[in-house]
Amino acid sequence: MSRAPFSSRVFAVLGALLLVAAVVLAVLGSFVYVHMAAVGTISVAAALMLGGVHRAFPRAAAVISLVGVGLVLVGLVLVPLTYLRLVYAGWGLIAAAAILVVLGRDASTA
Repeated sequence: MSRAPFSSRVFAVLGALLLVAAVVLAVLGSFVYVHMAAVGTISVAAALMLGGVHRAFPRAAAVISLVGVGLVLVGLVLVPLTYLRLVYAGWGLIAAAAILVVLGRDASTA
C-alpha cells in the first residue's frame, strides 16, 4: 500500500483542524462556523483528491478547480454584493483548471 503524498496529509490535517474550530465556534454561537465548516470540508475533499490522483498535472487541475468551487460556494453564502469578488475569483480558478486540463491533453497527444 502506497503512502499518501505529503500535500494530502497537510490538507487532511488542515481540514480536520478547521472542522474542530467550526464545532467550537458553533457551540459559542458564532455564525462564522458555517464558513469554517465549508473550508474544512473542502480541505478534506482536496486531501482525498490528492491521494486518489497519482499524476501531478491532473492533480493540480483538480485541486485548483476544487478551490474555485469552494470560493464560489463561500461567496454565494456570504452577502452576495459584498463578496461577489470571491465568486468571480472562484469561476476564474475553475476556468484556469479547465485550461490546464486542455493543455495537458494537448501535450500528452503531441
